[in-house]
Amino acid sequence: MSDPPALSMLERAPFEAAGVLRVQAESDRFAAAALARAAAKRLGLSSRACEAVQIAACELAGNLVRHAGGGSVELGVSAEASVVRLCASDRGPPIHDVEMAFADGSTDRGPILPEEVFRRRGIGAGLGALRRLALVLVIAQSRQGKVITAYLGQEVRPEGVGCPVVVRAGRDDSAEG
Repeated sequence: MSDPPALSMLERAPFEAAGVLRVQAESDRFAAAALARAAAKRLGLSSRACEAVQIAACELAGNLVRHAGGGSVELGVSAEASVVRLCASDRGPPIHDVEMAFADGSTDRGPILPEEVFRRRGIGAGLGALRRLALVLVIAQSRQGKVITAYLGQEVRPEGVGCPVVVRAGRDDSAEG
C-alpha cells in the first residue's frame, strides 16, 4: 500500500527544530504539552489547532512512560506547511496490533476490561484521540524500539474521522554491521 499523498508533501517540507524533551515520569507529559502548545502558537495556528497539538504531545509523552519506561519527544515546526511535527521515540516493545491499539477502549492486545482501567492508569483512548487530531501518523518500529511521528496543523478533521496511519519497519540496530 502506498503512503498517503499528504505524507509525501509533509516529509518534504522544511522543519525547524522547536525542542526536545526527555520523558521519564508521568508528569513530563505536561511539559511536553506546554512545549508543543508554545510551538503551535508561535507558528500561528488557531487556538483549536494549538489545543490539538497540546493534547497530542501529552498523549504521546504519557504513552512513553506507561508503555516503554520513557523516551523522548522531539518537536519540529514548518512555517511553509503550517504544521507541527511530534516525534515520540522509545526503546520499548513494538506495538503488537496497530489497528487494535488505535481502537478506543483497547490496548494493542485487545479490549481493556473495566477492572484493569485503574491499574493501567488510562482507558485506552490516547492513540485513538491522536488519530482523530493528526493529519497523518507514521509508526516506525523494530525490536529496538519505535518512533511515532504525528503531523498536526490547522486542518480540523470531521468528528469521528481518523487520519491515515502508516506503519514502517524501523531501523533494527542488531541488523547493522
